[in-house]
Parts: sequence; structure tokens; C-alpha cells
Amino acid sequence: MSAPIRLAIVGGRRGGSFNSALQAFRDLIELAAVCDTDGGVLEKWQSELPGVKAFARYEDVLNEPSVDAVLLATPMMLHARQAIDALNAGKHVLSEVIAATSIADCWDLVAAVEAAGLTYMMDENF
Repeated sequence: MSAPIRLAIVGGRRGGSFNSALQAFRDLIELAAVCDTDGGVLEKWQSELPGVKAFARYEDVLNEPSVDAVLLATPMMLHARQAIDALNAGKHVLSEVIAATSIADCWDLVAAVEAAGLTYMMDENF
């Protein structure tokens, strides 16, 4: 078996609902980091999971070598740009729906996935 995928949850308040699912796949996925602009959200994650890195800036997550993939649980108008940025940074992407808010963003996202050769997947959170 290969090493677990080291995942960062981006949008820690909303992304907290994924923690139980991540625990079910703990042999396959390691929660490496969480990102949120709210310091209180980051403190809560770190108190519950002391080894998890916390970032207030998305750019810092993208530059973090211990992160293989991001789960985007941010406001939907940010999904396309954040996914494209992650793919360009060499990170796989799991994004809550919706993927994009315009057809142009959809095509930009497709181009980024094809150029990066990485995995992009949409996730329904219901």
C-alpha cells in the first residue's frame, strides 16, 4: 500500500463536517493541515488535533510541501480559482460543489486539470 494522501482542508469551519469521513479513511488519508481566515477556527482544529498545521493564508497551504491535496470547503465563488491555483501548485483537488460560477471558469478549470495531470474531483457534501 502506498503512503496516505496528505490532505489540507481549506475552509476549516465548513470543512469540519468532513472530519468524521476522514477518520473512516485514516489509512488512506492523513489530515496534514487546515486553512481558515478565522483564527478561532484554527485554534479549535489544533486543540482537537494537535499535530495538524494551521494556515490563515491559502497561498501558504499551496507552498507547503507536506500537503499533497486540498479539500476546498470555501465559498463557492472561490472554488474555480482556488482549484486552478492548487493544480498549478502541484496539488490534487477535492472540491465541494459547485466547481465554477461561469462557463469561462469551467473551461479554465478543465485546462488546468489537463495541464497538471493531477486528480480533480467534485464532492457533494450532503
